[in-house]
This record gives sequence, structure tokens and C-alpha cells, in this order.
Amino acid sequence: FGYTLWAQSFGQAGIRPVEANLIYSTQPIWSTFFGAVLLGETLGPAGVVGFVLIGAAMLLAIQAEAGAGPGEAEEPEEVSDDDLAAGV
Repeated sequence: FGYTLWAQSFGQAGIRPVEANLIYSTQPIWSTFFGAVLLGETLGPAGVVGFVLIGAAMLLAIQAEAGAGPGEAEEPEEVSDDDLAAGV
């Protein structure tokens, strides 16, 4: 338990939030792959559809991120303390 939490935090600290989210989104794909290869599990029609949809969504997200200019996709506008106090 402790190691996995530490390893995730350690790895996540060195990359941008968008990249971390894309990496974590691959978990169902890797689970399916290793389940099939190591355990001989089979994938039904609904599983195949889910596998394809997750893969397609990830490709779209990668393309959208690549098409954005530097900092456009993940950097929100900074809000000053004065703006927060004013409720802006």
C-alpha cells in the first residue's frame, strides 16, 4: 500500500497534469492486456468496445494536447489575492 502511493506521487511530480491523466487513463488497457497475456482471459464484445473507446479517447486527448500552444491546455489564468477577496 505505502509503496504504490509513494511511487505514484514520485512519478507524478515530474510531469504535467495532462500527461499524468493520460498515463493513468491507460490502466484499463494495461489490465486487459496483461490479463489476456498472463492469465489467458478473454474479452467479450462489450469489453472490446470499451477497449476501443478508451483508446480512441486517449488518442483524441493526445491530439488535442499536441494542437494546443505552449501552456494553453493546462495552465489556468492566475488569480490574485485581491481578486479572491473581491469574489472575482
